[in-house]
Amino acid sequence: QFSPSSGLLHDAYVCPFTLAPFESAARLTRHLHAYVRSGAPLQVPGREIYCDDEAGLSLMELDGRQHTVFCRNVFLLAKCFLECKLVGHDTDLYTVYVVAVHANKRAAGFFRGLPAAADGSSSGPKIFAGYYSYERGSVDNNLACIVTLPCFQGHGLGRFLIEASYAVGYRKGIVGSPERPLSELGRAAYDRYWSEKVWRWVMEEAVGAVEQRRPVQPAAYDAPSNADLDTSRSKGEADGSAGDNESGAGPDGADTGALAVMRVTTHDVAKKLRLDASDVLETVLRLGLVHRTEGRALKLLVPPALAAHEIDRVRRTAAPFRAELLRGVTTTGGSD
Repeated sequence: QFSPSSGLLHDAYVCPFTLAPFESAARLTRHLHAYVRSGAPLQVPGREIYCDDEAGLSLMELDGRQHTVFCRNVFLLAKCFLECKLVGHDTDLYTVYVVAVHANKRAAGFFRGLPAAADGSSSGPKIFAGYYSYERGSVDNNLACIVTLPCFQGHGLGRFLIEASYAVGYRKGIVGSPERPLSELGRAAYDRYWSEKVWRWVMEEAVGAVEQRRPVQPAAYDAPSNADLDTSRSKGEADGSAGDNESGAGPDGADTGALAVMRVTTHDVAKKLRLDASDVLETVLRLGLVHRTEGRALKLLVPPALAAHEIDRVRRTAAPFRAELLRGVTTTGGSD
């Protein structure tokens, strides 16, 4: 609804292809009819660098210098959901990556009146569902801003965009990390993603025996000595804390069995996981896996029961992004 007195548009009706805002549903309907009659493709603009017909998802790459109007509409729309985002009209600095859902696969209930795709494919119209942006030339950050529309949240699209940002960054020769500050939802999404990456690494490197419910072998793992246990208990009693839980008891008092002990550096883990070292350190601290620091190394304690639980949970989480489908990403030297 448009208020003539204030000049503000309180309720906007947005085109799913151009993101152009309209003050009423009637105006949007007229726009869509004209858009269809013009013969324009029923999809968001840009170059498709990823297409998964089975999952009903595409990823479009847009250069802010070439798609100025659309990228400005993207930034204005993102401002509606992100308090910390500035309204940016300077799109020349950014490359925008849009996740588009195939209407016939994921959004048939939203757009029943839209015609089939002009090329006869079964995917139907490809409509805007979210995006992330990358500031060209940045080597520290692989993502500047990320938004998933509320009507498409809860379907793994946020994780899809996070995985895409890392995969595209690898093609550009960078690892990077998201630009701070993160929104509350963005922080939660990244915490889940980094936690899953760390638990997968733990599964592969430290607790392979857990899957067969076999005891941890001393030859494969550096089991804590009695002196370590006594020192830890004494330290916990001295500062009033619960210690490092090396006795094998879980947070609810249940016995978790033997502990897998690992001595690693954040740099080595980050290199293997292809993540930023500061994000790896933040994650292992948040998960409570760090027993103590030893020089530049970290001593991690992993209760196998906890690891087994997290492994099972991770395996039930289907990764929606398939890196082998990514193609034609624009790099500093052209396209690959």
